[in-house]
Amino acid sequence: VLVSVGGLVLANACTQGIVSPLNDALDAEMHLTTTMKATLPTLLYLGTAIGVLCSGPVGDRIGRVGPIYASYLGLIVTSLWLVLLDSEKQLALACCRFLMGFACGFGQPVSFALVSETMPSAARAAALYAMATCGIMGYMLASFGMRLFLPDLGVTAGHWRHLIGFTALPSVVCLL
Repeated sequence: VLVSVGGLVLANACTQGIVSPLNDALDAEMHLTTTMKATLPTLLYLGTAIGVLCSGPVGDRIGRVGPIYASYLGLIVTSLWLVLLDSEKQLALACCRFLMGFACGFGQPVSFALVSETMPSAARAAALYAMATCGIMGYMLASFGMRLFLPDLGVTAGHWRHLIGFTALPSVVCLL
């Protein structure tokens, strides 16, 4: 259980840890309007908030594991969509970033609930600390990916598509 939900926290942190440099790299390649450049991170975080709000009721109806797997799958699909996206499709880019955020948020509450419901009370605090540590590791992995693929932090387009693929790897590994 802890590997599955800890992996989700890591994958979400990895995805959200690249928001600003990725936005700059997208702008360098796609020549975004000022409005679009400001809107993309907002859509990601709005999607996350809506995903979090939808997660609880869905998790109560169908169980905790379904939204966790859906979150992994959503991160993989939206990452692939973003990598393959044509630079002329800014509306599709906006939809993709919103859905990526939704995927990030959708598995979060149920993953914490799953840990609280399945771990013995003596181990519960340690499990939640481990999950928080996975989030930190996700941000560290995102930083490593930025160093590899966007060493100028998005001033130029760099290899942002490779970075997206790199940050999707935790979801792929955990889903397997």
